[in-house]
Amino acid sequence: MKAYLLINIEIVILLVLHNTIFGMELFERNLLQIDYLMQKEIRYEHHQKNFLRSLEEGITPTGLKIKTKPGILPISEGFQETWNSILLTTEQHLVELLLKESNNIITDIQIQIQASLAK
Repeated sequence: MKAYLLINIEIVILLVLHNTIFGMELFERNLLQIDYLMQKEIRYEHHQKNFLRSLEEGITPTGLKIKTKPGILPISEGFQETWNSILLTTEQHLVELLLKESNNIITDIQIQIQASLAK
């Protein structure tokens, strides 16, 4: 009876230790996930600030500049101005779209962070 009781106590102690260690691993993984999400949020906030600044200043980020030229030659000066105006408007719409999407992503990240903190 005493040997059986000792074995059960040892099993309980091992289970408690295992759950404590496993619980710490989950806690550490949760912290790492929160850290990753917060870094991701900071990156998207940085992009968002750049998008807003480029819209305010009326400039297009380098990666969004459209370099298409009309496929007909010769072209008049009026045609070229209209062409460039349409390209600029398109670039600005793309920046607005990226800004909207970055807002959605930041909101999703903040929800994920809150869910991770609630664990």
